Amino acid sequence: MNALWLYLRFASLQLDLLYQEAVAPDCTGPATTANKQQNRAICLIDNQNLQVCQLNQAATEAGIRQGHNISLACALCAEVQLLPYQPELEHNQLQQIAVLLYQFCGDIALDPPASLWLRVDPVLQLYGGFPALLQLLRQQLPGLQILLGAGTTAAAARLLAFDQPLPLPLLPAQAFGTTAQHKSEHAQPARPEVSPELQQLASLLQGANPALCALAASPLPTAVLQQLNALGIVRLEQLLALPTAELGRRFPKSLWLYLQELTGLRPAKLDFYQPPELFSDKLELLYQCEYVAQLQGPLTLLLKKLQTYLQQRAQHCYLLQLQLILREGEPIELHIQSAQGEYQHQRWLSLCQLRLEQLKLKAPVIQLELCALQSCLRPEQALALFDRSLGALTTAQLQSLLLAKFGPQQLFQLNTVAEHRPFKANQCLSLPAHSSNMTRHYGQSKPQPNTLTKQHQAITQPPLLRPALLLTEPVPLQAQVELQPGIERIVSGWWDGQAIERDYQIGRNAQGQWCWLFKDKTGWYLEGYFA
Repeated sequence: MNALWLYLRFASLQLDLLYQEAVAPDCTGPATTANKQQNRAICLIDNQNLQVCQLNQAATEAGIRQGHNISLACALCAEVQLLPYQPELEHNQLQQIAVLLYQFCGDIALDPPASLWLRVDPVLQLYGGFPALLQLLRQQLPGLQILLGAGTTAAAARLLAFDQPLPLPLLPAQAFGTTAQHKSEHAQPARPEVSPELQQLASLLQGANPALCALAASPLPTAVLQQLNALGIVRLEQLLALPTAELGRRFPKSLWLYLQELTGLRPAKLDFYQPPELFSDKLELLYQCEYVAQLQGPLTLLLKKLQTYLQQRAQHCYLLQLQLILREGEPIELHIQSAQGEYQHQRWLSLCQLRLEQLKLKAPVIQLELCALQSCLRPEQALALFDRSLGALTTAQLQSLLLAKFGPQQLFQLNTVAEHRPFKANQCLSLPAHSSNMTRHYGQSKPQPNTLTKQHQAITQPPLLRPALLLTEPVPLQAQVELQPGIERIVSGWWDGQAIERDYQIGRNAQGQWCWLFKDKTGWYLEGYFA
């Protein structure tokens, strides 16, 4: 089966999630306040041009449109509520959506601030086809406006989503504001009856032709688009009709690279999502909470997100940090601890309420921040790994048995080191007699919590592109390959007698395999293959 990429555009992500994150279910007091806010005209203002960039249904009915300035919006609706558009907040909300969808699809790539890719062809059989998968997406994201595009490549799906977007229809039976975190803890992918509307939408998505799209919807630079427009080339089919050699001679290299990504001859550079190592989330309130009892609804929503995070990793949490951002003054920071470790939001909520009851707010609360500081695998699941053969052994006990039977010289563990030379980067090291870093993965009778702090989130440089399979020894290149742009030069090892001077490139052979090649003074060699 050919690859199938689905591109999701969230037209008004920050505004759509404004109501859903305002209150959790079963909290009638704050819900009344949130409903009143929902019936009020709300517009998000771009701080750069001071124009309306997102607006709700009430603002649309008042005559306000995107692109209106602040004066015109206030003239059309005197009671309109103006809020600043926050790209950072929207990017954080996009990551939260990726956390939710990651349990259903493993290949997710972010396109900030409010779009993402899903590679859905590996999971279509699991969920019963493309229409059923679209229905699952709508169930998980019930209140969001979603524009779709699908293609055999990621670039084609994005182009269709911007030039020929198809909206994902709302489910009439789904209540607004109900998210996946509010459902059953152990909900499994169901296969409900798919509506004809979604079946038609799936057919339209799969039948869309990216060649008919306008190039103005592509991410090409403005200078390239102007150059193409001057020649009368406004659609992709006109561009594909030109000889490839002519394109490389008359246009910048970025155009040729983009066409390679569209046709699948070159892998797209995507920012694939990886689950975070540390749970941290914040919630900006629509209303100012003057009493701690009003925090129950928003806090419940944050704790349910924490529960979903811990369930996906089979973990317990021992220590939470809760920050109350006040309208005036310094924020209040609380540390809530559990002696045995918890993951269910109800138990954490009861512990948080006991701490909150002791507070007296000096100013209204406008934002909540929740962070899990200590977590580890649940010991009952870890011990089950050894129940069938060795009994309920802890990691330290199993390690002691192996060391006693085979000796420390026979036990090794794989490790990576900071080394530029590929054949030196992976090493096999001796297993230490007392390995403290393994306790947090398998648990003990008295689990050792894994302390995770915000220092672990230091910004690092993007990783170098390395193949999944490295050959034991490089072999001379004998087949013809098509080299891809980009060279990585490695000059290293002069201090230990294993000096190398190589220029690495990525190539594709006649069988369609992506190869990792290098050239040195003696010629071309094959180092490995990409998965």
